[in-house]
Amino acid sequence: MLTSEHIRQVQKDLKKLVDFRGGIDGKFGRQTENALDLAAARNFRLGFNFEMPAAQPDPLQVSTHTGAREVFEKAKSYIGTVEVKGSGSNPNILSFWDKIHNDWVHSDNVPWCAAFVGSVLVECGYKSTNSGRAKSYLEWGVRAPNLKCPPIGSIIVFHRGPPGSKHGHVAFLAALHNGSMYDDQNNITVLGGNQSDKVCFAKYAGSRFVDARVHHSWVDFKAA
Repeated sequence: MLTSEHIRQVQKDLKKLVDFRGGIDGKFGRQTENALDLAAARNFRLGFNFEMPAAQPDPLQVSTHTGAREVFEKAKSYIGTVEVKGSGSNPNILSFWDKIHNDWVHSDNVPWCAAFVGSVLVECGYKSTNSGRAKSYLEWGVRAPNLKCPPIGSIIVFHRGPPGSKHGHVAFLAALHNGSMYDDQNNITVLGGNQSDKVCFAKYAGSRFVDARVHHSWVDFKAA
């Protein structure tokens, strides 16, 4: 389980690697998250194996639509899939690319969040965008009717860098909090690939949110 001491160690590492001006306070705030993103963009490796705790969605607010739930459960089955350090590559990650018809990718160092999302969709019988670009999913399916409370398993697209940048991150919504996907710190919990070089749960600042996409058949989801 992630503790304040774990976060303090991460913050100490960030002070050495990037221009992190936040305090060593053991709190996972926006400055810490932004510094982590910058470290990841520069391919820095933290000495501590930083992991977010697994999100536990509120059972009273989880989508009961079988399609959305199937996608989320399939994504969960890949938790722990991690990149191979050094010159090798994880064949499971390369298979994500194969499933979206991008078999020219032969390294797990190529950003693979969109490949993971697309692969899970294909395995569940849905079409992917066949693209490795996270923001290609802005054109997938339809916008969730309720952007504050889309169903668990919705595809969430985030900005990476400036809001107008072509770069982004894409993952599956993993938790709701009192009728909202935003927690008390305005973060969104998602399950995705290429998060700390693996498939895991992670939190992203709500300020980076771009859109929530759902398959048209999920629009009529109901709360349990």
